[in-house]
Amino acid sequence: IVSDWIKNSLNEKSLKDKTDLSDVKNVKGDESYVMDSDNMRVWNADGADIYYQGTISKELPVDLKVSYKLDGKAVSAEEIAGKSGKATIRFDYTNKQYSEVNIGGKTEKFYVPFAMLTGLMLDNDVFSNVSVTNGKIINDGDHTIVAGFALPGLQQNLNLSKDKLEIPDYVEITADVKNFALTTTLTLAANSLFNEIDTSKLNSADDLQAQLNELTSGMTKLINGSSELYGGLTTLLSKSKELVAGIDKLAAGSDEILGGTAALNAGLNTLVSKNGDLTAGAKQVFDTLLGTVTSEFSNNGITVSLTVENYKSELNSLLTDPDDTQKAELTAIANTALEAKLEAKGIPQPLYKGVKVLLAQKLNAGKTQDEAMAEIGQLIAAAPAGVIAAGSVQGADEIINALCLNLAKQTLKPSVESAIKSLDSYNTFYQGVLAYTAGVKDAADGSAKVNAGAKQLKDGTAELKNGAAQLVPGVEQLSDGSKQLADGIKELNDKGISKLTGLAGDDLQNLVDRVKATVEVSKNYKSFAGIADGADGSVKFIYKTDEVKAE
Repeated sequence: IVSDWIKNSLNEKSLKDKTDLSDVKNVKGDESYVMDSDNMRVWNADGADIYYQGTISKELPVDLKVSYKLDGKAVSAEEIAGKSGKATIRFDYTNKQYSEVNIGGKTEKFYVPFAMLTGLMLDNDVFSNVSVTNGKIINDGDHTIVAGFALPGLQQNLNLSKDKLEIPDYVEITADVKNFALTTTLTLAANSLFNEIDTSKLNSADDLQAQLNELTSGMTKLINGSSELYGGLTTLLSKSKELVAGIDKLAAGSDEILGGTAALNAGLNTLVSKNGDLTAGAKQVFDTLLGTVTSEFSNNGITVSLTVENYKSELNSLLTDPDDTQKAELTAIANTALEAKLEAKGIPQPLYKGVKVLLAQKLNAGKTQDEAMAEIGQLIAAAPAGVIAAGSVQGADEIINALCLNLAKQTLKPSVESAIKSLDSYNTFYQGVLAYTAGVKDAADGSAKVNAGAKQLKDGTAELKNGAAQLVPGVEQLSDGSKQLADGIKELNDKGISKLTGLAGDDLQNLVDRVKATVEVSKNYKSFAGIADGADGSVKFIYKTDEVKAE
């Protein structure tokens, strides 16, 4: 099933759409369409956005494979269900959507850079000691929420060796389990993150090389400055006469620290700027799911108005406290179904009202519906006039309405529970997206505070030069802190900056061309099921796995 959203930004009366979908159905409105001479769907939009669904047999752009291990042995979902031990759940993503691009005189496959975000909700009574490769874990006490991230195909696009930089194309979760069971998992696939990248300033290898050289030089100075800072402060502990020289080194190092923290803060702010796209995409999918559920209930004659915030209470209220409109709808549906059963049993229509009253009385007395209908059948055969009379008792209509409402609630309960369960599964994933974006925002806020602190450190070193003799008792604390700073800066260089600059070594122009080609392939992929000429679009996919139930 494919869901499409035609955004009517200009409030047009009609919208033309091209799609390869079959069985197209509007899921969030009453707008209809006609086919024109060019085999285009022309929607009677009247200024509104159009949300529709359809079916297609086309292969998905990314294959998702889920595999399991128990105590190191590969097992199937059926085999691991209900078992205990050390479990591994692995999601492998294989990108199949590519365009052929000429790079350096050679035609190569460039894959659409889909970002894969997989969400799981693990019951803490079943899973413990949870860890994840290529993901993040959030624990609320009752559940462990895992959000995994991968970029399948990007390693090949950039032609990078994994020993230099490994770009994830899988997510793996390990945990100790008791009586293994797993709820439905959801994976969001989207290429919108790459569509916002501006490659206009990345014109040549020289441009990038100059920036990388400057970054390498600055990092070397920062490492040297932090090491000198630590050495100077250690000397001050035993040789207070060299205090002034040590403070000079502190001042030089603080300048470098300020520059480094400013760069870190800028990078985190770039991540924050992408949060809106990610949350908007997840919210759009949630709205489409809510529209589908609303449409399913509407097709059965039941009115509901669902939002992210109210879907659970709104659906539960159908069973506990429906409003007057819903009561009338439920009563009418059940009354029609009951009369169809009476007709199938060959009961004459003049007896219907009496049969309903007697059925209500017997059900209230604790009889099952089958037992009640059997006894009523005997009354019809022996004394049909008595059955007719039962329909004339005072309050007969109220009795029948109450009966039909209760029967409707019983019939509707499985559908309501199934809808809530499906929406809860996606809500877990959606809350994980919100938690991830909030975490990025918190990191950026913390970085801003660190940057402000570095500026205060720089300003303070000027005063240290004038009052060095008064600060000797505090030098010991500064020495401990500066060692941690030097170690941290070296670790940042070894694990991040040096690898980044190393990538630019032999064929920097080729790397520039590959980055630009990847972005271009992403921007050109606008639709899965077809799109009108000249129209813009974006694509998101939701992968859903079956629940694994313990026996």
